[in-house]
This record gives sequence, C-alpha cells and structure tokens, in this order.
Amino acid sequence: MAITGTVQRGSVVWMRLSPQAGHEQAGYRPAIVLSDGLIDPHNSSFAFVVPVTNQTKGYPFEVPVPSGIATAGTWVTQPELSGAVLTDQCKSLDLSARNAEVVGQVDPTSQFFIQVITNVRSILA
Repeated sequence: MAITGTVQRGSVVWMRLSPQAGHEQAGYRPAIVLSDGLIDPHNSSFAFVVPVTNQTKGYPFEVPVPSGIATAGTWVTQPELSGAVLTDQCKSLDLSARNAEVVGQVDPTSQFFIQVITNVRSILA
C-alpha cells in the first residue's frame, strides 16, 4: 500500500475511510489534509484530515466547499470538489494504509481553508 502524490497542507486526498463506527464517514471519499503534510514523514504516513461529503445537512460544523477546486485521479468522478467538509469528524489517519491518492489542492490561505481550521480549533481548544 502506498500514497499516490505528494501530501501537503491543503491536499485533497481520495482515500478509504473504512473501517468506521457509528455515524463516521465511510467508504472511498475525499478528505482535506490539515497537517503540514505527513505528520512525521520519516517514521509514518499519518496526516490530520477532515472528510468531505456530498450529503450536506446544514449542521453547524459543516463548511460548504466553494466552486473551483479542481480534482482529477483514479477514483474521482467529478472535475471539482463539491459538498461540505465535516470539521467535527477531523482525525489522524495512516494515508498509506488507506491507499490515499492526492487528487487536488486547496489554497491554505483561502477563506474556505481558514474557516475549516477555525472550526477544528473550536472543537479541539
């Protein structure tokens, strides 16, 4: 198992989120990397990510994905990322074990990314 592409802050990765429990997102889906790439690239392939869903429900911690974030890759079915980021489901995952593929990039200085980070900080702080 391996990671396809270079992981950095703001990378959109397509990966297998299963196994999961309860109401956590599962299956193959996009996630956005919040950590500065891999947390410790010399010893592991973990990164801190938030999943993206197409099933928006208007929950307080959802951040709508703006238009214009291009995606392309093996599992990608749409040319742009869409839906909402589930900031209340942030987690550290082994991207290699989950066969992550980098399929796009979010500008870490964009208002969208800043809102995602702000939501995650409000949960963790």
